[in-house]
Amino acid sequence: MNRGIVKHLLGWSRLGLVLIIFAIAVLPASTCGAAMDFGANITLGPWGDGYFTPGCVGEQVWDLEGMFLKGNTLTLVGGYNFRDGQSDSYWSSPSFLNGPFRSGDIWIDTKNLNGSQYDMVLTLDMASLAYKVYAIGSYGVSSYNPIYFESYPDNKAADPWTYVIPGGVKPLASGNISFVSGLTDADTGFTGGNHYALSVDLSSLAGKKFFAHYTYQCGNDQLNGIGTPVPIPPSVFLLAPGLLGLLGVKMKLRPKPALASA
Repeated sequence: MNRGIVKHLLGWSRLGLVLIIFAIAVLPASTCGAAMDFGANITLGPWGDGYFTPGCVGEQVWDLEGMFLKGNTLTLVGGYNFRDGQSDSYWSSPSFLNGPFRSGDIWIDTKNLNGSQYDMVLTLDMASLAYKVYAIGSYGVSSYNPIYFESYPDNKAADPWTYVIPGGVKPLASGNISFVSGLTDADTGFTGGNHYALSVDLSSLAGKKFFAHYTYQCGNDQLNGIGTPVPIPPSVFLLAPGLLGLLGVKMKLRPKPALASA
């Protein structure tokens, strides 16, 4: 084979190497054959895998197992189906709720870091798998919809459930919800057999330390956690274009290989 052609092919091999390096630096690690990398477990005890509101049903379908943070991505993991909700043969009947106990919103406290004064909320639209971020000017009982069993003190402690959006208020940001179903114990590192994961982007927090709270409509379980978003440095995203640019210049300066005549 002509020596010039060999060098040309080697140039494309270097391009592939650059792309591989970029993928390793930026893209999530492969989850094949190992637990999924949700990031750091920021769940505050006692809430987490296998713990429920006292006196409530302790089954996998109601279990909220962990809250994780990886970069700007907040992930909730549980046996509870975040997208479709969970029905109960008695309370979900037409005589009471007439439907499944639905997902709540994600509440954020960046001031006191204990849930006593929420100043931001991510409203979750599970039907369209989209969310909106709102700043809460004044937090109080008029700011949220309470859980269904608010009359029970243990369940009431799981409040707030969903945000009451004031008229005319526009969201600070919006985005898409990542929802994964059919996860196994090996995928999550939890027990119970079947798991779900819900992920949202917390870039709107601009790196502020936060306390996050989540529950579903009946308050049978809840998740709380504390973390600080760590965005991927812009320099990482500039790395690949820079390397590609240098490689392109180098290849452009090379003389085109002379093809051997037939």
